[in-house]
Amino acid sequence: MGVYAGFVDTDMNKSYNVPKVQPKVVVDSVLAAIETGSEEVLADDRAREVATNFVKESKVHEQKHQQAWDQERFNRN
Repeated sequence: MGVYAGFVDTDMNKSYNVPKVQPKVVVDSVLAAIETGSEEVLADDRAREVATNFVKESKVHEQKHQQAWDQERFNRN
């Protein structure tokens, strides 16, 4: 099973000033996927956006997320 999430609200990501998904949401999504036999979990809006954009245009996706990464890297608390 592939589990995909944006930033999860953990100590590892506490320095990022971005929207974060709660760990319980990720866990609940995984458990639901196990029960239904799903092979993929898109646990939050960011993961769903990335998956959608990746399918549409991978080059645009790469550029957009590189820009977001560059911007977030300089916006840490």
